[in-house]
Amino acid sequence: MDKLKFTKRELDIMHVLWDAKGPLSAKEVFEKNSSISLNTIQAVLRKLLRNKLIKTAEIGYSGTVLTRKYAPVLSEEDYLASQFSKKSISNLIATLIKNSSSEDLAEIEKLIADKKSKQTA
Repeated sequence: MDKLKFTKRELDIMHVLWDAKGPLSAKEVFEKNSSISLNTIQAVLRKLLRNKLIKTAEIGYSGTVLTRKYAPVLSEEDYLASQFSKKSISNLIATLIKNSSSEDLAEIEKLIADKKSKQTA
């Protein structure tokens, strides 16, 4: 995956959407992060939608007005993975393994086994 670059505002809004339990309207994003103006939030949401990084998940009411609710298409994990080269990911994994407990290593082994079984299926 190519390295994704977000502006500070785009990343702020993506974090709100990633942390949400469900789709949010622009007003709900504003309520969770009022350091960004509602007009800016609406403009950034349009840009993220145009770039297919979020989607219109549902149409709901905000009072008596219909409003779109947005959900991320890109997961936070995929975004973070895009920020590293293959070499740096390998180094990160090696460091994590080196500093992991037996329980953590067992969980990592299970994740690897699950991934391998899905690839061969």
